[in-house]
Amino acid sequence: MKCKILRNLESKAEKTSTIDKTRAAVKDLHSRIRVAIHRIDSISKRIEELRDRELQPQLEELIEGLNRMWEVMHECHKLQFQIMSASYNNSHARITMHSELRRQITSYLENELHFLSSSFTKWIEAQKSYLEAINGWIHKCVPLQQKSFKRKRRPQSELLIQYGPPIYATCDVWLKKIATLPVKDVVDSIKSLASDTARFLPYKDKNQGNGADSNIGGEPDG
Repeated sequence: MKCKILRNLESKAEKTSTIDKTRAAVKDLHSRIRVAIHRIDSISKRIEELRDRELQPQLEELIEGLNRMWEVMHECHKLQFQIMSASYNNSHARITMHSELRRQITSYLENELHFLSSSFTKWIEAQKSYLEAINGWIHKCVPLQQKSFKRKRRPQSELLIQYGPPIYATCDVWLKKIATLPVKDVVDSIKSLASDTARFLPYKDKNQGNGADSNIGGEPDG
């Protein structure tokens, strides 16, 4: 705008003082713009350093931690399954306990399964939201320039994933992997197990306060 005013003044041969004043304002504005560009460039470089030197290693560390967590959980669940299978197949392993204690344990297990189902869903959603936020932020960095105008333009996101820093590919692959997880199947299985567990609650003891002993895993009381 200032440049346009200056050109108009010069073309109309206005007073020298007016032109000089406008020219000084234009130079001052130009200097401010250069300073602002320099600051923006410095901030952009700092953001890139944070992205590549701090955020990327932290994401890699998080991925390794999640891998270790799932490996440990797999081993724990496998051991639990082996113990349960051995107990089920051993006809002499009959554990008796007071019906009230059985009711409390069964009810506690049912509640924990419902809590696990809810927590698992929230955990996956939180992980997805976290990655989407990071992915959205890193894509606001300086865009890559197209090398050729003859070829069909490719989406900037594809170029960043293929040619940009590793963090773009990391987030892209991670988000795609999350999208393929059978979250609903897992949640439905946990809920189904909770429902099956509830069937073993000693309703007769629960409703009437019967003190007879019962076997864990036995048939539901009539």
